[in-house]
Amino acid sequence: MDLTARHPRTGEPGSANTVGRDLYHEVAGLHTARSLHHDLTIVWEEDGGVVIFRTLGTWTLHDGRIIPVNAVGVFTVVDGRFAEQRITVDNTPLFEALS
Repeated sequence: MDLTARHPRTGEPGSANTVGRDLYHEVAGLHTARSLHHDLTIVWEEDGGVVIFRTLGTWTLHDGRIIPVNAVGVFTVVDGRFAEQRITVDNTPLFEALS
């Protein structure tokens, strides 16, 4: 099984000398961002400590462009602590802006 982190648009592997957070930044394109923030647009709680939210991430690139990115997350809270998280992000607008 190949567990090499790959660029989501090109499929190219990260450089061999890049690891950890730096590898994630390289693969995800975070080096192109001047700033990134998230606004929670919808949040609700279900039984069993399940918290569901929708968020709008706003990427400000170094060239000044502002790119909105939508995401949805589901957290499970047990004894006041996050026990599980699942996040789905549609990075299409970001990848289109970077291509």
